[in-house]
Amino acid sequence: MLDVIVIGGGISGLTTAWRAMEAGLEVCLLESSSRSGGVIGSLQRPEGLLELGPDSLLVGRPSVRTLLEDLNLLEQAVSPLPSRPWMGRRGHLYPLPEGFRSVAPTRLLPFVRTPLLSWWGKFRMLWDLVLPASPLTDQTLSQLIGRRFGREALEQLAQPLIGGIYAADPDRLSLAATMPHLLALEKEHGSLIRGLWKSSAAPPKMSSLPEGLGQLTNTLARNLGNRIQTSCPVRGLQKVGDHWQLEAQDQTFQARQVVVATGAHHCTDLLSHLDSNLACLIRGIVCRDIGIVNLLYRADQVGDLPPGCQGFLLPLKENSIFSAASLTQQKWPDRIQPSVINFRLHLGGAGRESFLSLDDETLLHRAAAELTSWVPVEGRPLYRLLTRHPRAMPEYRQGHLELIRRVESHLEGMPGLHLVGNWLSGVGISECVARAEGLLPRLTEFARSHSRGPSSSRV
Repeated sequence: MLDVIVIGGGISGLTTAWRAMEAGLEVCLLESSSRSGGVIGSLQRPEGLLELGPDSLLVGRPSVRTLLEDLNLLEQAVSPLPSRPWMGRRGHLYPLPEGFRSVAPTRLLPFVRTPLLSWWGKFRMLWDLVLPASPLTDQTLSQLIGRRFGREALEQLAQPLIGGIYAADPDRLSLAATMPHLLALEKEHGSLIRGLWKSSAAPPKMSSLPEGLGQLTNTLARNLGNRIQTSCPVRGLQKVGDHWQLEAQDQTFQARQVVVATGAHHCTDLLSHLDSNLACLIRGIVCRDIGIVNLLYRADQVGDLPPGCQGFLLPLKENSIFSAASLTQQKWPDRIQPSVINFRLHLGGAGRESFLSLDDETLLHRAAAELTSWVPVEGRPLYRLLTRHPRAMPEYRQGHLELIRRVESHLEGMPGLHLVGNWLSGVGISECVARAEGLLPRLTEFARSHSRGPSSSRV
């Protein structure tokens, strides 16, 4: 009898399984696809390293820092080259004003000079200094920013800066579940601008690894060894007496505890016959399709790029097929050969999800064609790669925190069943790692209190 079976081999599942193994528990991880890592993946080509999903993590977060330390990866962490975001407006790229933090300016002169907003838009943002605070405990991004800064700032700045991170609809994105500090700033200071002026919090430090973020998931998988079974989708999950029984491929597994570390839609399928009310709650979480397009060009195909620009964001109103583009060689040193330029385009999310219904060839062609309208690129790319991540980004809507509280309440009546994943609390790698790390004491305590000695783990 296994102590723990983990279903799902993304960062949440890998971290959970490795921590359980390190704690001395007998663990097995089952992954439905042919590889572990989830949305994280790095591809080494002759031209350099390509990221197929996220390309950085918050190494300053305690959960991530501890994980990297324990995997002997922390000293290898690399920082991006210094830069600030650029933004598209009416077909042109402009840098975000110096001193711009989160969604508000903290320096007046650069803000006044920026062409990213009209004079009326800038004046309207300054109303934030005199408007009263809202008594609401939760607001959408549109409600907070639209009320304090106006519609132009919402569409031109807040939507691409915040809504883009979450691939979410700004009219639905819950700030209490995603960026509660903005609500706290308004409540405490009566103004977001004043609150950010007085805030001493440093911007989060983003980092990567020499072999890309895939080095993190590959290291976890290597340490787990044969405890991982890929191409092994779980078809059924049921409680049998005091343990759990899983059907996967042509095998039956038994364990005292099960950790479901899949996306919300897969989790719903697994739990629907165990607790229909729980499955119904999870089914209400919208998860957006996203994708990454990697384009490689010869350096002589690309003209002068904006100085120090590591990438740029595009508001929804620009009607572009992609929401953001990053330039690998200007962000991560020594990752791409000098003779080659790598653009990473971010696709999908609210407002752009419909584009992902196009076939791969059409999507790749349109993405490359639209890139030329923003940066000086000529000719066909040397290499193109589209990586799709269906239903990978949960959209935390108003009421999400209460929904998760109800989910966790249901779990109290299902001892030995645990849930981790980005649809619960925090879409980023650091939040997923933190939740997985936080689960370990419960796994070990349950294992101690229900241990009955070794027996067959597979029937």
